Amino acid sequence: MCRVMIGCPVRNRAWILPHYLQHLIALAYPPEQMEYCFVINDCTDETELILQEFAHRFPVRLLYDNSSRPGGWQRGFYQFSRLA
Repeated sequence: MCRVMIGCPVRNRAWILPHYLQHLIALAYPPEQMEYCFVINDCTDETELILQEFAHRFPVRLLYDNSSRPGGWQRGFYQFSRLA
């Protein structure tokens, strides 16, 4: 089987993250072929702590995007500025 990475952006998801992580590790795919990547975006809750604890047990990359851009018309600016 091929090695896969599951990626997910997260922001203030401590309320649902444990449930989500349990479902990820329950996937019918060899655990040694899986890696996880989370982009943590300006979290103000326990999201980062939950993911750090998860990273002690599984191969996880934690990336941070704490640029604190304003919302409104600039929402999505990061995605559009990265298009080729």
